[in-house]
Amino acid sequence: MHDTPSRPRFPARIERLTADPASQAWALHGKAIAMQLAGREVCMLSVGDPDFDTPPSIGEAAWRALRAGRTHYPAIAGDTALRGAIAAHHRELSGSDCDPGQVQVFAGAQNALFMLMQALAGEGDEVIIADPYYATYPGVIAACGARMRALDTRDSGWHLTAAGIAAALTPATRVVLLNSPSNPCGVITPAEEVERIVELCRRQQLWLVADEVYGELMFEGGFHSVWRHHAEHDRIVVIGSASKRFAMTGWRLGWCLAPPDLIVRLKALATAGLFGTPPFLQDALAEALTAPPAEAEAMRREYAERARTVLAALDHCPGLQPIVPSAGMFVSIDLSGHALDGTAFAEALLADEAVALMPGIAFGESLRQGLRLSLVAPRPRLAEACAAIRRVASRWATAAAEA
Repeated sequence: MHDTPSRPRFPARIERLTADPASQAWALHGKAIAMQLAGREVCMLSVGDPDFDTPPSIGEAAWRALRAGRTHYPAIAGDTALRGAIAAHHRELSGSDCDPGQVQVFAGAQNALFMLMQALAGEGDEVIIADPYYATYPGVIAACGARMRALDTRDSGWHLTAAGIAAALTPATRVVLLNSPSNPCGVITPAEEVERIVELCRRQQLWLVADEVYGELMFEGGFHSVWRHHAEHDRIVVIGSASKRFAMTGWRLGWCLAPPDLIVRLKALATAGLFGTPPFLQDALAEALTAPPAEAEAMRREYAERARTVLAALDHCPGLQPIVPSAGMFVSIDLSGHALDGTAFAEALLADEAVALMPGIAFGESLRQGLRLSLVAPRPRLAEACAAIRRVASRWATAAAEA
């Protein structure tokens, strides 16, 4: 009897998923948590989990739904009331028509992103994204077997451009993933650039997936949602979330807007991998969207003030250049003026000052010499963290001058 040939224990796409170059960066966050558990006070600015509680009116709506028995199997695409609330919300936000039948509810925007990549890309396909990028993008692209094409955006204002996308196109290109306002930089793709990207995707018959979860955390002015162009191009998808606007990260509620033929396929994926989200949570989100609590606007204003605090505290720090955000809950810091490695700097900051930031490599090669600071602490605490950043930078500059 012949020996059976060696069979791989796991499929190649899963091995690609686990070979994450940002693992060292996430290991640093784990180290910070371990320090906390050991009793050391650590200023945790590494992840984007709001320090605000979910507004009470949202929690009360969930309790009312629980008491009303809203605990049975849900509608897979999302409850009728919630889909209607999401559609109305995006009609107001984008100024463009949106029908409840164009809405699919998921267990968070991350789940929506994963399901969308499963539906739109596969082995041999390419997905174009900006670098720097949200840290989970490589994983969701690898999980569907596609290849990621990350375009360096340092010379284009830290956002994608139609010209950059056009230069990167290959016959394998299938999806453009646009994150605006962006994580980690908080940069908004200008409206005229969005229009050029939409037109390019229309001509090339590419899917354009717009991750707009920070669109309602603009510091000033309104937001140009890609959804306003969905009548021009029938391969536009928009991802939304309750997590940051309403401080509902743990509730795991998100959604996407998509053309009806894609909704049919997303519903099939949701049936296979999710089977809907809890009805009592959906009711709470519908309430939040229909009657937004005052706390949501207060949080938006506070993030803007916190960003200004950080930018002022790091102003004129030699070798450090904050990337000025226009939205969101992060400030990224470019260390290239010092030729510093972001991971080494973050490790020194944690060890010497007990301040945890995320090394930039977690978000792509273009931010290797950088950091991301999460605006998830009161302004005085953020000012203290920035003073610690300046101290570490000063020590490194002195050591480099003496070398």
